[in-house]
Amino acid sequence: MDTFGDTWASMRKSTVAGTATSAKGPRTAFLMLVGTGTAHVLLGGVPLVAALRGSRPGLVAWPAQSASLHAFLRRVHQPRAAALLGPLAPLVFGVPALEAAWHALRGTTRWKGRDVRR
Repeated sequence: MDTFGDTWASMRKSTVAGTATSAKGPRTAFLMLVGTGTAHVLLGGVPLVAALRGSRPGLVAWPAQSASLHAFLRRVHQPRAAALLGPLAPLVFGVPALEAAWHALRGTTRWKGRDVRR
């Protein structure tokens, strides 16, 4: 991928097309992606916003998520420094999933100038 926009469109295409294996139509795919996207945004966003506002639970949640991610990264032999960004990880999936939900409801998305059907 050459640009962030290309990467985003590729993720959206894969997410929309991937719902075909378990969804029974565009509405079901939409509901699945809205639920998944919302859960991920809340999982990453609430602790982040709370920590930035100085909330004690938020200040505990960020290191807890980072510690959890650190353990996972160690187990899969990946760079553990990324664990500092632990709360951002769910947002990286949740936000594109919410955007893909709209495309899933329409039943198609565009990729490299052509329609990709769900």
